[in-house]
Amino acid sequence: MRKQWVLIVEDDKLDRFLIEHAFKKLDTSVEFDFAHDAESAWETLENGNRPTLIVTDLNMPGIGGMELLSRIKRSDQLKTIPTIVFSTSSDDADLREAYNRFANSYVVKPGDAGGYSRFAERVNAYWMQENRYPCH
Repeated sequence: MRKQWVLIVEDDKLDRFLIEHAFKKLDTSVEFDFAHDAESAWETLENGNRPTLIVTDLNMPGIGGMELLSRIKRSDQLKTIPTIVFSTSSDDADLREAYNRFANSYVVKPGDAGGYSRFAERVNAYWMQENRYPCH
């Protein structure tokens, strides 16, 4: 069983590349896995895999990020896993809906590679190093 790992749910190839590149630049032992859609992320979680953190896009084909968030937070086994929404949407309705579904954070995707690096650094510094989690 891995000590710390992040499940990143992202359907866009360019965003996956930028996120992966940003996290690989960090000097960390944290592992990062990608799910290309919410359904495959849900399957990973249902199979007993418990990441330290979930980062999910909202707008994806299929059930999408909002429904994934709802499923995670309704599950007694998964609801304590912190979940960050990482979306291009800055719409107040999306923001409110994500928090109504118990997202732990909502971040609008940056417009450049430097923004992705800052996001990765902050995720690592706060969620992986400072924040404490119950054992899963």
